[in-house]
Amino acid sequence: MGLECNVLKLTKFQKLANAYVTNSMLIFSLLDVSVLLRTLLVLFVFHRLLHVSVLYINVSTFLPLSTSPPYYERAWERFKYFGRAQKHAGGSMSAQDPVFEYIGIVLLPSEVPEEVINEWEQTLKAERQRIYNALLSKIPDETAFKQRIADASSDVWENFVNPNYTKKDPNVIKLKQRVKLARAYKSWKEGIDSAFTEGGTFETNVTAKKSKYHMARYVLAHVGWKPKLSWGPLAKAVYLICGDTRPLRYLTSNDTFSGEVVRAIKLPYVNYIRPMLIAKGVYGGVMAMYAHEAGEETLRDNIINSLNSELATVINAFKEDTYNVTLELIYDAVADQFKWHAVVEQATS
Repeated sequence: MGLECNVLKLTKFQKLANAYVTNSMLIFSLLDVSVLLRTLLVLFVFHRLLHVSVLYINVSTFLPLSTSPPYYERAWERFKYFGRAQKHAGGSMSAQDPVFEYIGIVLLPSEVPEEVINEWEQTLKAERQRIYNALLSKIPDETAFKQRIADASSDVWENFVNPNYTKKDPNVIKLKQRVKLARAYKSWKEGIDSAFTEGGTFETNVTAKKSKYHMARYVLAHVGWKPKLSWGPLAKAVYLICGDTRPLRYLTSNDTFSGEVVRAIKLPYVNYIRPMLIAKGVYGGVMAMYAHEAGEETLRDNIINSLNSELATVINAFKEDTYNVTLELIYDAVADQFKWHAVVEQATS
């Protein structure tokens, strides 16, 4: 299946190469006949080789991508990516891949772009009626309220009660919580009806509280926002270890990269591990920044260590055996900066 996918992805590139051959023939028709014949022979050999072993030819010699349109460049990037995928899936290329290393500084934006906040507000308000209908569909009456909200909530909440609490009987505390919720349907229903009516407290509070959405800038510091903030350092690091070269097009003065990108994650898991790593990285990274701003250095370091350990566990389960892979959040005390660090190295036997 992987090979079939690679071949399909290369179809566009073959068409580009065919077009290049045709255009080149027109250009070379202006040259000396002997030169033309030799050139046509080279192009013919290239054209046949492309069809026979397209995955194993470095065609950068033939396609001057520095002056090519963006579409050609994107095709070439996809060609290289899927070529590497085939090689690591058992192809015959034997050249040793170099190590690559990436470091990206986490920069906290001063604010979330206004259009992002406005879009959040408008989208949430537009969902008002759907949310209300979904609530009534799930909780149509008092019986459903007790079963799906009151009792379900009490069952979970009781686990938080300390059985050794001495100021009051823990069982009385649990019973009080359960009784209060069991008889709360009427007030809950009235509150829901009032909140989700048009112009009700749901809509007014969305507008009143939208300034709090600026806290999302802590998330954007790690993942970015493509229209204005480009790729964040966490997103770049994760995509790079998955073999994606696109982050290289968005490197800034806050990024450092050396080596050549290789896919260090097993191909069948790439699309699944990316969101997993980014989600874990965002949660841990944001919490570490909160702790740091609160002056809790020990807590910050504990969060970072725990995060990096979890990332390593996930990566080690899905990485290619030929590579050692590191993805980690680090705090640079000298520069007072958080950084995302990714390293792929050849595994030693």
